[in-house]
Amino acid sequence: QSLTMSTVYTKAGDRGTSSVYAADGTYVSLPKHSAVFDALGAVDELTSHLGLVLAHLRLLGPPCARTNSGGGGGSSSPPELFATLQAVQRDLFLLCADIANAEHAQEAPAPLPAVTPVEQLEAWIDALDERNPMLCKFVLPGGAGVCSAELHVARTVCRRAERCCVALLDATHTLTAKGIVVRYLNRLSDLLFVCARYVCNNIEKLPEYTT
Repeated sequence: QSLTMSTVYTKAGDRGTSSVYAADGTYVSLPKHSAVFDALGAVDELTSHLGLVLAHLRLLGPPCARTNSGGGGGSSSPPELFATLQAVQRDLFLLCADIANAEHAQEAPAPLPAVTPVEQLEAWIDALDERNPMLCKFVLPGGAGVCSAELHVARTVCRRAERCCVALLDATHTLTAKGIVVRYLNRLSDLLFVCARYVCNNIEKLPEYTT
């Protein structure tokens, strides 16, 4: 469904409140310091960090080209990695629907959005991690390239988003959404860690800094 906005600014939040779309089709006004906006803001921040990762991947090479495992070619972004992170961005927008409705889910439960199954995230983790060297020490973010460092930032933001969502969904007793949202974010942080190592070792081709 397309969204049409006549103007970016609405002035509705000038008094320190904002609105969420409830499952019964109405907008509910809440203070901006509400837990729901902490959770939504963290997920939004994560989506933006992933956008920065994708921008860096484009600079590293054409997203349609695979990493060259031969001796003479340059590095590039594997299409499966680029497409995977774009799929994650879309999933995060879908999860925000559940998060936004958490305060009022008891009143009119809405159908949960169809995000990428956690089992698919696990398959992506396994496929990428097969090409990473064995990890024997803790990784120190920032020792390699910009893209892998930004993936580590995204991983830590994902962990914060997960904590915010746990606090919100526990407080509102939204157990069904918690089972989907928190499980997804928990596995996503693992995926981003593996992606960071994969980019460092296979695309940037730089040594990882470890403890």
